[in-house]
Amino acid sequence: MLKDWKSNEMKFTLFTKGTATRILGMSIASISLRMQGKVPNGISVWYFPEPSISLGYFQDIDTDIDLELAKKHNIEICRRLEGMGGGVIFLDPEGFMGIGILADKTIFSSMQEAFYKSGTALTEMYKILGVKDAKYYPPDDVRAERSGRKMGAVGVTEVGGLYLINSSNFPGYISSDLLPQIARIPEEKWKDKKIKSFGEYQGGVEAETGYCPNPYEFAGAVYKAFEDVLDIKFKPGTYIKDELDQMALLNMKAMSEEHTFARAHKRRFAGAPPDYKIAIGKYKARKLVESRILVDPKGVIRDIFFCGDFYAKPVPVLKEMEESLKGVSISDDETILSKIKAAYEKPGWETSQISPEDFLKAVIAGRESLKASK
Repeated sequence: MLKDWKSNEMKFTLFTKGTATRILGMSIASISLRMQGKVPNGISVWYFPEPSISLGYFQDIDTDIDLELAKKHNIEICRRLEGMGGGVIFLDPEGFMGIGILADKTIFSSMQEAFYKSGTALTEMYKILGVKDAKYYPPDDVRAERSGRKMGAVGVTEVGGLYLINSSNFPGYISSDLLPQIARIPEEKWKDKKIKSFGEYQGGVEAETGYCPNPYEFAGAVYKAFEDVLDIKFKPGTYIKDELDQMALLNMKAMSEEHTFARAHKRRFAGAPPDYKIAIGKYKARKLVESRILVDPKGVIRDIFFCGDFYAKPVPVLKEMEESLKGVSISDDETILSKIKAAYEKPGWETSQISPEDFLKAVIAGRESLKASK
């Protein structure tokens, strides 16, 4: 622990202006320096002066983003950190405020606790802002209970024994009409929700109360709610030079094609024989689980990956699961399920309450898509 900081203290950094890429670069830089003991545990409040889109790590960019439209209007698309799930997030000057938390295990003892405490703090924050029926829906959503409208969300990943929490929050209606056109939100997303379209779903605090809190009011609510729930003390701070320098370098990596297209079925299956088919399956469990499967003429899986708005860690275990399914018949549910279950026996494996059967159902949905396309 840094000499000038007590174990129950966190740095509070206010109104960092950013883009999707800047958030990612800053997150990676802060993790690296926190592991070296050069910066303390901290929380940041983010503001976005220009519209951009943050893509969940596990999402298939080819189906979830209109890349041509984004390029035409110079809208930045950035994939989140490895393991950081969730769906597309519209980073907008009026409709979005971000919260980033970097903390060791003196603050959160497990990923589940990081989700729970962060979700609980968000709930209290929204009550402060006037949404009296704000309620936490584990693992990651805070909604207005009566309307079902989403207020905020929590994403958690663990890196080197540190927890990185990114929280999306919606003070008001988004100002950009382009963002909902660029991001294709699957219909399955609304199956378990009271509200059935993005138009009804957005608006956050403003939609619930008729008033859009300004950034200072939002930050004040963050300060009070998180300090109380996490039982810590905030000290005002800012980013050190090392963080800013590393961020500049890491932004290049964040925007690399390798990271941007980490989950992209067109690129992944490019060059497949013409008689192979691509199966696209979607299954709404606690989170949306999808499959992308390359199948040969005999119905054998030649390549596969899972995508969607879930989270999973360690990511290499998910990749091992996917690798183990190659060579299996797409109709052999028993073998597929047994190989998926093997991943759940690996040390440290965690998902957003997704069962082996949910992954299997995503495969089955992919198989059905092939039948429907005949």
